[in-house]
Formats: sequence, C-alpha cells, structure tokens
Amino acid sequence: MDFFCRSKPEGDRFALCVPNRDLTKGPNNLTNSFYAAVPAEGSVLAILSDIRSRFNNATGEIAQIDQRPGLFNLPQQGVLLFDVTNLLPEFIFKKNFKEEDYPGPNCFYSALASSGIITGDPRYVDDLELSYYLTLYFEPASGTDALKLGTIVLFNSISYRFAPKSPSETYTKYTLGTQRTRKFCRDTQGGDCYQLPLSHEHSKKSSRFYTRNPAQTLPPLYDAGEHAAFTLPSGFLMHKLSWRLDDRYEVVAFEEATKNLDYAAWSHADRFGRPDAPTYQKYSAVYFIKSASPHKTYEPIPMSESVKQGLLNIFSFYSNALESVRTANSDENFDHARLNLLSIDNAWQFLRDFGDKTLKSTPSNMLRLDKDVAAAYLKFHSLIWQYEAVKETFTKPDNEGNINESIRKRKELYKKHYLKDIDFLRAETYTHFAARGVPPEEMPALFDRLMARIKEQLPIVIDAAGSGEGMQFYKLLDETCR
Repeated sequence: MDFFCRSKPEGDRFALCVPNRDLTKGPNNLTNSFYAAVPAEGSVLAILSDIRSRFNNATGEIAQIDQRPGLFNLPQQGVLLFDVTNLLPEFIFKKNFKEEDYPGPNCFYSALASSGIITGDPRYVDDLELSYYLTLYFEPASGTDALKLGTIVLFNSISYRFAPKSPSETYTKYTLGTQRTRKFCRDTQGGDCYQLPLSHEHSKKSSRFYTRNPAQTLPPLYDAGEHAAFTLPSGFLMHKLSWRLDDRYEVVAFEEATKNLDYAAWSHADRFGRPDAPTYQKYSAVYFIKSASPHKTYEPIPMSESVKQGLLNIFSFYSNALESVRTANSDENFDHARLNLLSIDNAWQFLRDFGDKTLKSTPSNMLRLDKDVAAAYLKFHSLIWQYEAVKETFTKPDNEGNINESIRKRKELYKKHYLKDIDFLRAETYTHFAARGVPPEEMPALFDRLMARIKEQLPIVIDAAGSGEGMQFYKLLDETCR
C-alpha cells in the first residue's frame, strides 16, 4: 500500500492517511499528499466542518477523490476520501521524506518550523533556542489537547536527570555560548547547580556553576529534552531523527517514532562528538500546545536603540557568515569555505560575554530581552553549533593515538586557517567598530593599528595551536578604540 491510514482515535470522525515511508519515488508521485478517510454516512458538510476543526484550518482547500485500488489500506466500499494536504502546514508536505544536502537541521528545527515559529533556510536549532520558544509561545498540554495538530511532543529517556517531573518542575541546564555537560551537582550551600565548563572546547580543566535562585521571578525555561516532534491527527508525528545528512524528515506513527529514540538520544547526547550509544528502555513524553497569545512579558533589560542595533548587526554578521559555510559538501569544500579560526574564537567569546554581561549567566533572562534581539542571538547561538556539525562531518578526526602527529596537524591547521581571510576580518572588525560608535572615516586607521597588534601575537598563537589562551581579540579591540 502506498498510504497508511490509522484507525480513528476516539472522538474523531476520520482517519488520516499518510504516505508510506518506502514511497520515495514511484509512478503515482503522491509522496507529498495526505488524505482523510471518512465513513460514508451523515452530512458531508458536517464531515468537512469536523475535518477543518481538527486541522484548525478554515480556508484550506479540501478535495474529495475516488479511492484507487491498492493505494490505501481501506475497504473499497463505505469510505469517502478527501485530500487534506492543503490543511497541513506547508513545511510538512514539502519536507516529508526529504533530506537536506548539508548537516545541521535537526529534530528541534523540524518541530519549530512545522509550527511556523521559525522560517528561513533549514538549520540547526540548539536546545536553548527551542526552550525559549516553548516558554514564550507554548504551554503544557494533556488529554485531548495533546492529540491536536500542532502540539510539540518532547521525549526524554527515563534515566535523563533533567526530564521534567511536571510542567512546573523543569530544570534548566544551559550555559550561554559554551559547551555544556549534564553532570548534576550540589553547590556548597546544598542547592541544585549545573556544571558549566568555561570553554566551548571539550575541556575539563575548569568549571563554574550556575545556581538557581529560588526567589527568581522569571519562570524557568522549559527543558528541550532529547528529541522533539510535531503532532498530526490520528497519532502521527513529523520529525527528523538527528542533524546528520542521511536522516530525513518523516511523518510516521507515534509508536514508530519511539522505536528510534535510542538513536536520536545518542545523536543528541554529546553534540557532534562520537559518544557511546545509550541503550534506554523507556521514555517519557511531554506535550506543549501553542498558546493563544505570547506569554506575559517581564521587565525588559535596559537597552538603548543604538546598543540594540549594534547587537543585531553583530549577530547578523556572524549568522550570515556561518550560514554561508553550510554548502560545503566535502572535506575539500569545507577546507576552502571554513572561516578564520580567529573569527570562530571571536564569535564564541562574543556569545559568552553576552551571556555573562547581558543575561547575567541566567538563561531565563532572555524572556526580558527585546524579541528581535533574542531571536537574532538564538539563531547565532544555534548556527555556530551547526558550523560544528559541518566541521565534524567534513573534517578527518585528529590522530589521537599519535600525540606528535596530532600536534603537527593542529599546527598546520592554525598556520593555514587562523587568519586566512583579511577581508573577512576587516568586515568583522568594522561591524564591531560600528557597534561601538566609531565614525566610519576612522575605521581604516584603527583597523591597521589593530592588525599590527594581531600580527605581533600571531606567531605565538599559531605555535601554541590551541593549547594556549589564543588571541585576546576583544582586549586588543578595546585598547585600539581608546
């Protein structure tokens, strides 16, 4: 059968029919079509009204079709078929069974894009970004609400320490622009805390702790979990198992999706490294339905219009640059397209500084940000992780078994890529100059002065090849602008 129709859930007057997952190419060319099967009884107008209600779509086109033998797992008599493709979010019928030609787009992106929360080119969506939008635009759902079209379902393994115990009892586990661990700990006063490495590198040298403030008036951000999907009627889900190239978007039955959660959790477990695959036995599911309007706003973080515009320009500059690298589809292409290692270090540092200074190391403070700034910050935050996904996919791993060879390769990498594109660094620096209010006519001379300072430190940084502190770009920038 080309289409699989689910039995009607209790209370529904129709069963949704979706393309079978093995229907990728064929003579019928129906991979992007979805149908509602309805008993041929009662008023057709009432049936159509019920269908529109379940899809929450009062205007989309519904077309009755004749049932063709062999296409549906339905009886040949007593059933009416309606094409309901146009009642679904466009993302679903356009992306079903499709793969991306670059790594990065993941289950969190698929859920938010299906919901219409984010638009634009497919990309990686970080836990922090999903949590922000869930907290701002969604609320916990249960019962019949959990079955509605558009509910986002989050899966957690039962052993996952941060799985929500209830909608109001969620844990936050984020740093801001840094690599994260999920190690649970207790602070010196006995309160809950979360171990957060200082560096975005996979380093265990030092840590700092963020402790939840019991008196905090902002709500905690909802936990993004380990996998997310978008619900359709009749117990179907739209999801993408991971950020990897060979994982496609799929509409599948709920129970079919849960068969692959070990793989999804493994892909999520350690970003773009290669952790040991977990073997979880059970998962919890938490549902969130879109609110009628955004949740209440909180006292905004003071920010002048000039500061806001400066931040938006910096976020946009880095986001555009990071997105440009996604088209790399081989080791050679990525080697050509990759950004200055210095610029990547600068991007991470800017994220950390923004998290520390503006958000005060408290992720829920994003709820106090101007929404344009929050959206731009989160996109930048996610895209730098997508860059890591591209790098992981298209670079050969270090020869960790041979320390001398590993050091040699890193020095070659730093020599070739630390500062390979002066024009890009100039555009990057000018963006920071503008955010600091430097007049355009003064920028060329200041950039030359900055480059002189950078070139003084360059041999030392390249020789250290990541084992030292690296270039103190923002310190040099501060000194140059004085």
